[in-house]
Amino acid sequence: MFDKNFFPTPDPVIDRMISPILREYGGLRYVPNFQILEPSAGKGNIIDRLVNVYGANKEQVFCIEQNDELRMILSGKGYRVIDSDFLA
Repeated sequence: MFDKNFFPTPDPVIDRMISPILREYGGLRYVPNFQILEPSAGKGNIIDRLVNVYGANKEQVFCIEQNDELRMILSGKGYRVIDSDFLA
């Protein structure tokens, strides 16, 4: 289904990635003009956690994903997929 370059980000890593923002602002909803660009979104592990656990809004999320199947999964979850190549 997915290629050999598919590496989903585990929840503890996502929590560690987001912790500086939480310390600085107290939560994602308090960050001014907050937007998320996920340049290699995969099936959406990072943005799923940001939306479902940390309260980010799907309208704040922009995804880029190379794999056709993964882009369909992201779109099916209601995320905006804006491109297929973040280097382009």
